[in-house]
Amino acid sequence: MGDVLKTVAKARNYVRQSKFRLALIAYENIYDDLHQRIQAETDNTARNDMVSARAIVKAELEGVKEVLAEFNSLVWQPSARRDTPPSDPEVWQPPSPKPVPKQRAAVKSVRPNPATSAVKKPGERRASDSNPPPRRGAANRSAVPSPASVNYSTVAEKPVRQVVSASDMPPADNENDDSEEKKEFDAFGCDAELVDMIKSTMLMKHPNVHWNDIAGLEEAKRLLTEAIVLPMAIPEFFTGIRRAWKGICMCGPPGTGKTLLAKAVATECNTTFFSVSSSSMASKYRGDSEKLVKLLFTMARFYAPSVIFFDEVDSACSHRGAEGEHEASRRFKSELLVQMDGCIDGTDKPVLVLAATNHPWLLDSALLRRMEKRIYIGLPDLAGRIAFLKSNFSEVKLAEDVDFETLAHELEGYSGSDIASICRDAALAPLRDYTKNLSLDECKAPDVTKFDLPLEMRHFRTAISRASPTSSPKDIEKYIKWMEEHGST
Repeated sequence: MGDVLKTVAKARNYVRQSKFRLALIAYENIYDDLHQRIQAETDNTARNDMVSARAIVKAELEGVKEVLAEFNSLVWQPSARRDTPPSDPEVWQPPSPKPVPKQRAAVKSVRPNPATSAVKKPGERRASDSNPPPRRGAANRSAVPSPASVNYSTVAEKPVRQVVSASDMPPADNENDDSEEKKEFDAFGCDAELVDMIKSTMLMKHPNVHWNDIAGLEEAKRLLTEAIVLPMAIPEFFTGIRRAWKGICMCGPPGTGKTLLAKAVATECNTTFFSVSSSSMASKYRGDSEKLVKLLFTMARFYAPSVIFFDEVDSACSHRGAEGEHEASRRFKSELLVQMDGCIDGTDKPVLVLAATNHPWLLDSALLRRMEKRIYIGLPDLAGRIAFLKSNFSEVKLAEDVDFETLAHELEGYSGSDIASICRDAALAPLRDYTKNLSLDECKAPDVTKFDLPLEMRHFRTAISRASPTSSPKDIEKYIKWMEEHGST
């Protein structure tokens, strides 16, 4: 902790010297360093000290951010206009400024060569010398020379004006070279309302979920990295038989992190991410669902590399020909299968279809064939549960009797979502114990540190006894049996 204290002293010195940007960088480095130390610390006493220190660093970091924001708001804007004073009816208003004429586009004038056009031939005179310009009026019309008497070989040619195209003009200094971010999908020939519906599924702001935020699921992370990240890093390698996967289906019990993995893909991978559900592809008008599917893949190829994430894909792509299936649903599935094969598009633009489902046995066999990788996202193992507990309680003080390994054994059979709910319930237990015999006015104390008490082992066991696993052992056996028959990992 000695190096951390030195960095804290340096950051506070920056604040005294009004070097707030340097102080902000120093505080952020301290915060990240303490977070890593808390994750690796096994002694609860030292860990609680680090948690308290990180809370102090976080408060000082927020203060520096507020000061910087206030400084930025005080920057003078030269373009700001003054308020117009009230007009006096006894004083004439100043004249309005004259309109500025618009300048024409840049043109180039190609003039004839003076060496060839200005030289006279022997025995010839200029047409302007032999034929003076006629005067205006009907009486002098006879003085106009006839076309036969004019020698056009000596008449100076009119300059030819060539309009310079935009591609020939030199690039402007303020033009951004990165044209990939400026490209816009051409919706010519498409329904504008359908295009807006597809654009609404594009994630303009990526969710703040990273690979390190997901405990366990190493095999799924490796496969998604191999399918999305590496083809963008080394595209010349992923050609021919080594081409990237075009379809990945994640199946497993609910609450195991399938949607969380998709959010991490949207954050970590520099791709266009489309988050689609069955409701976003449905329409009350006949034929619009198929148009939406076709337009979705067309836009995905335009913004390639792209990832299309279908959440709860079983609700839209169940078995074809089932009893009670509507004609519109069957046409929607057929169009989806055609677009996933990509036979109608000769280009080889990378578009990955990522699907998640809790009922893989309901999916159509043709869709399973197009999902080249079918991976099982199961319940977290012992190491994953320990990492999950450490991640959830990284900012909470713990008592000496808390043992994460013992708790991980007691949480066997619980999904990640179940463990998160148990951790949230246990984190509120000290507050319940403190405010059990207090009135509401006494609870509104300004000092929040009175409620921030260390968590004990009994709090965890009470929370575990109140919650039951979402998935039963019989459900897990059903998933494992389906993976043995249809899995492709």
